[in-house]
Amino acid sequence: MAWAPFNIEAGNEDITAYAGHGRLSLAFAPRHELPLLGRAWLDVASHFSLAENRAGLFTNLEASIGFAPPWLRRPPFGQAPPRYGLFVQWVVGRGTSLIEYSRFQNTVRLGLRLF
Repeated sequence: MAWAPFNIEAGNEDITAYAGHGRLSLAFAPRHELPLLGRAWLDVASHFSLAENRAGLFTNLEASIGFAPPWLRRPPFGQAPPRYGLFVQWVVGRGTSLIEYSRFQNTVRLGLRLF
């Protein structure tokens, strides 16, 4: 996926150096459930920037590993197959949050994925 910025406000001209000009992503999910993990998936994505500055070609990397274990299917959680799961995500680089988009960050996130 790629995009081109337009109508950039004064004082924010460097946004493409951190948010990038696009995103490359790869997703993988096994066809069959894994023992103890149930339904699992792996997502890897990176933003890229074509701007000639200190950010480099790739501005950040996101890697997520998720699973929906069999015990999530039992009441009170709902039906099979599960429509949600747990995940661990590692994000490194710039542009990972809107508040501090120009700062280099290394973050680990844990959460609930709804799909």
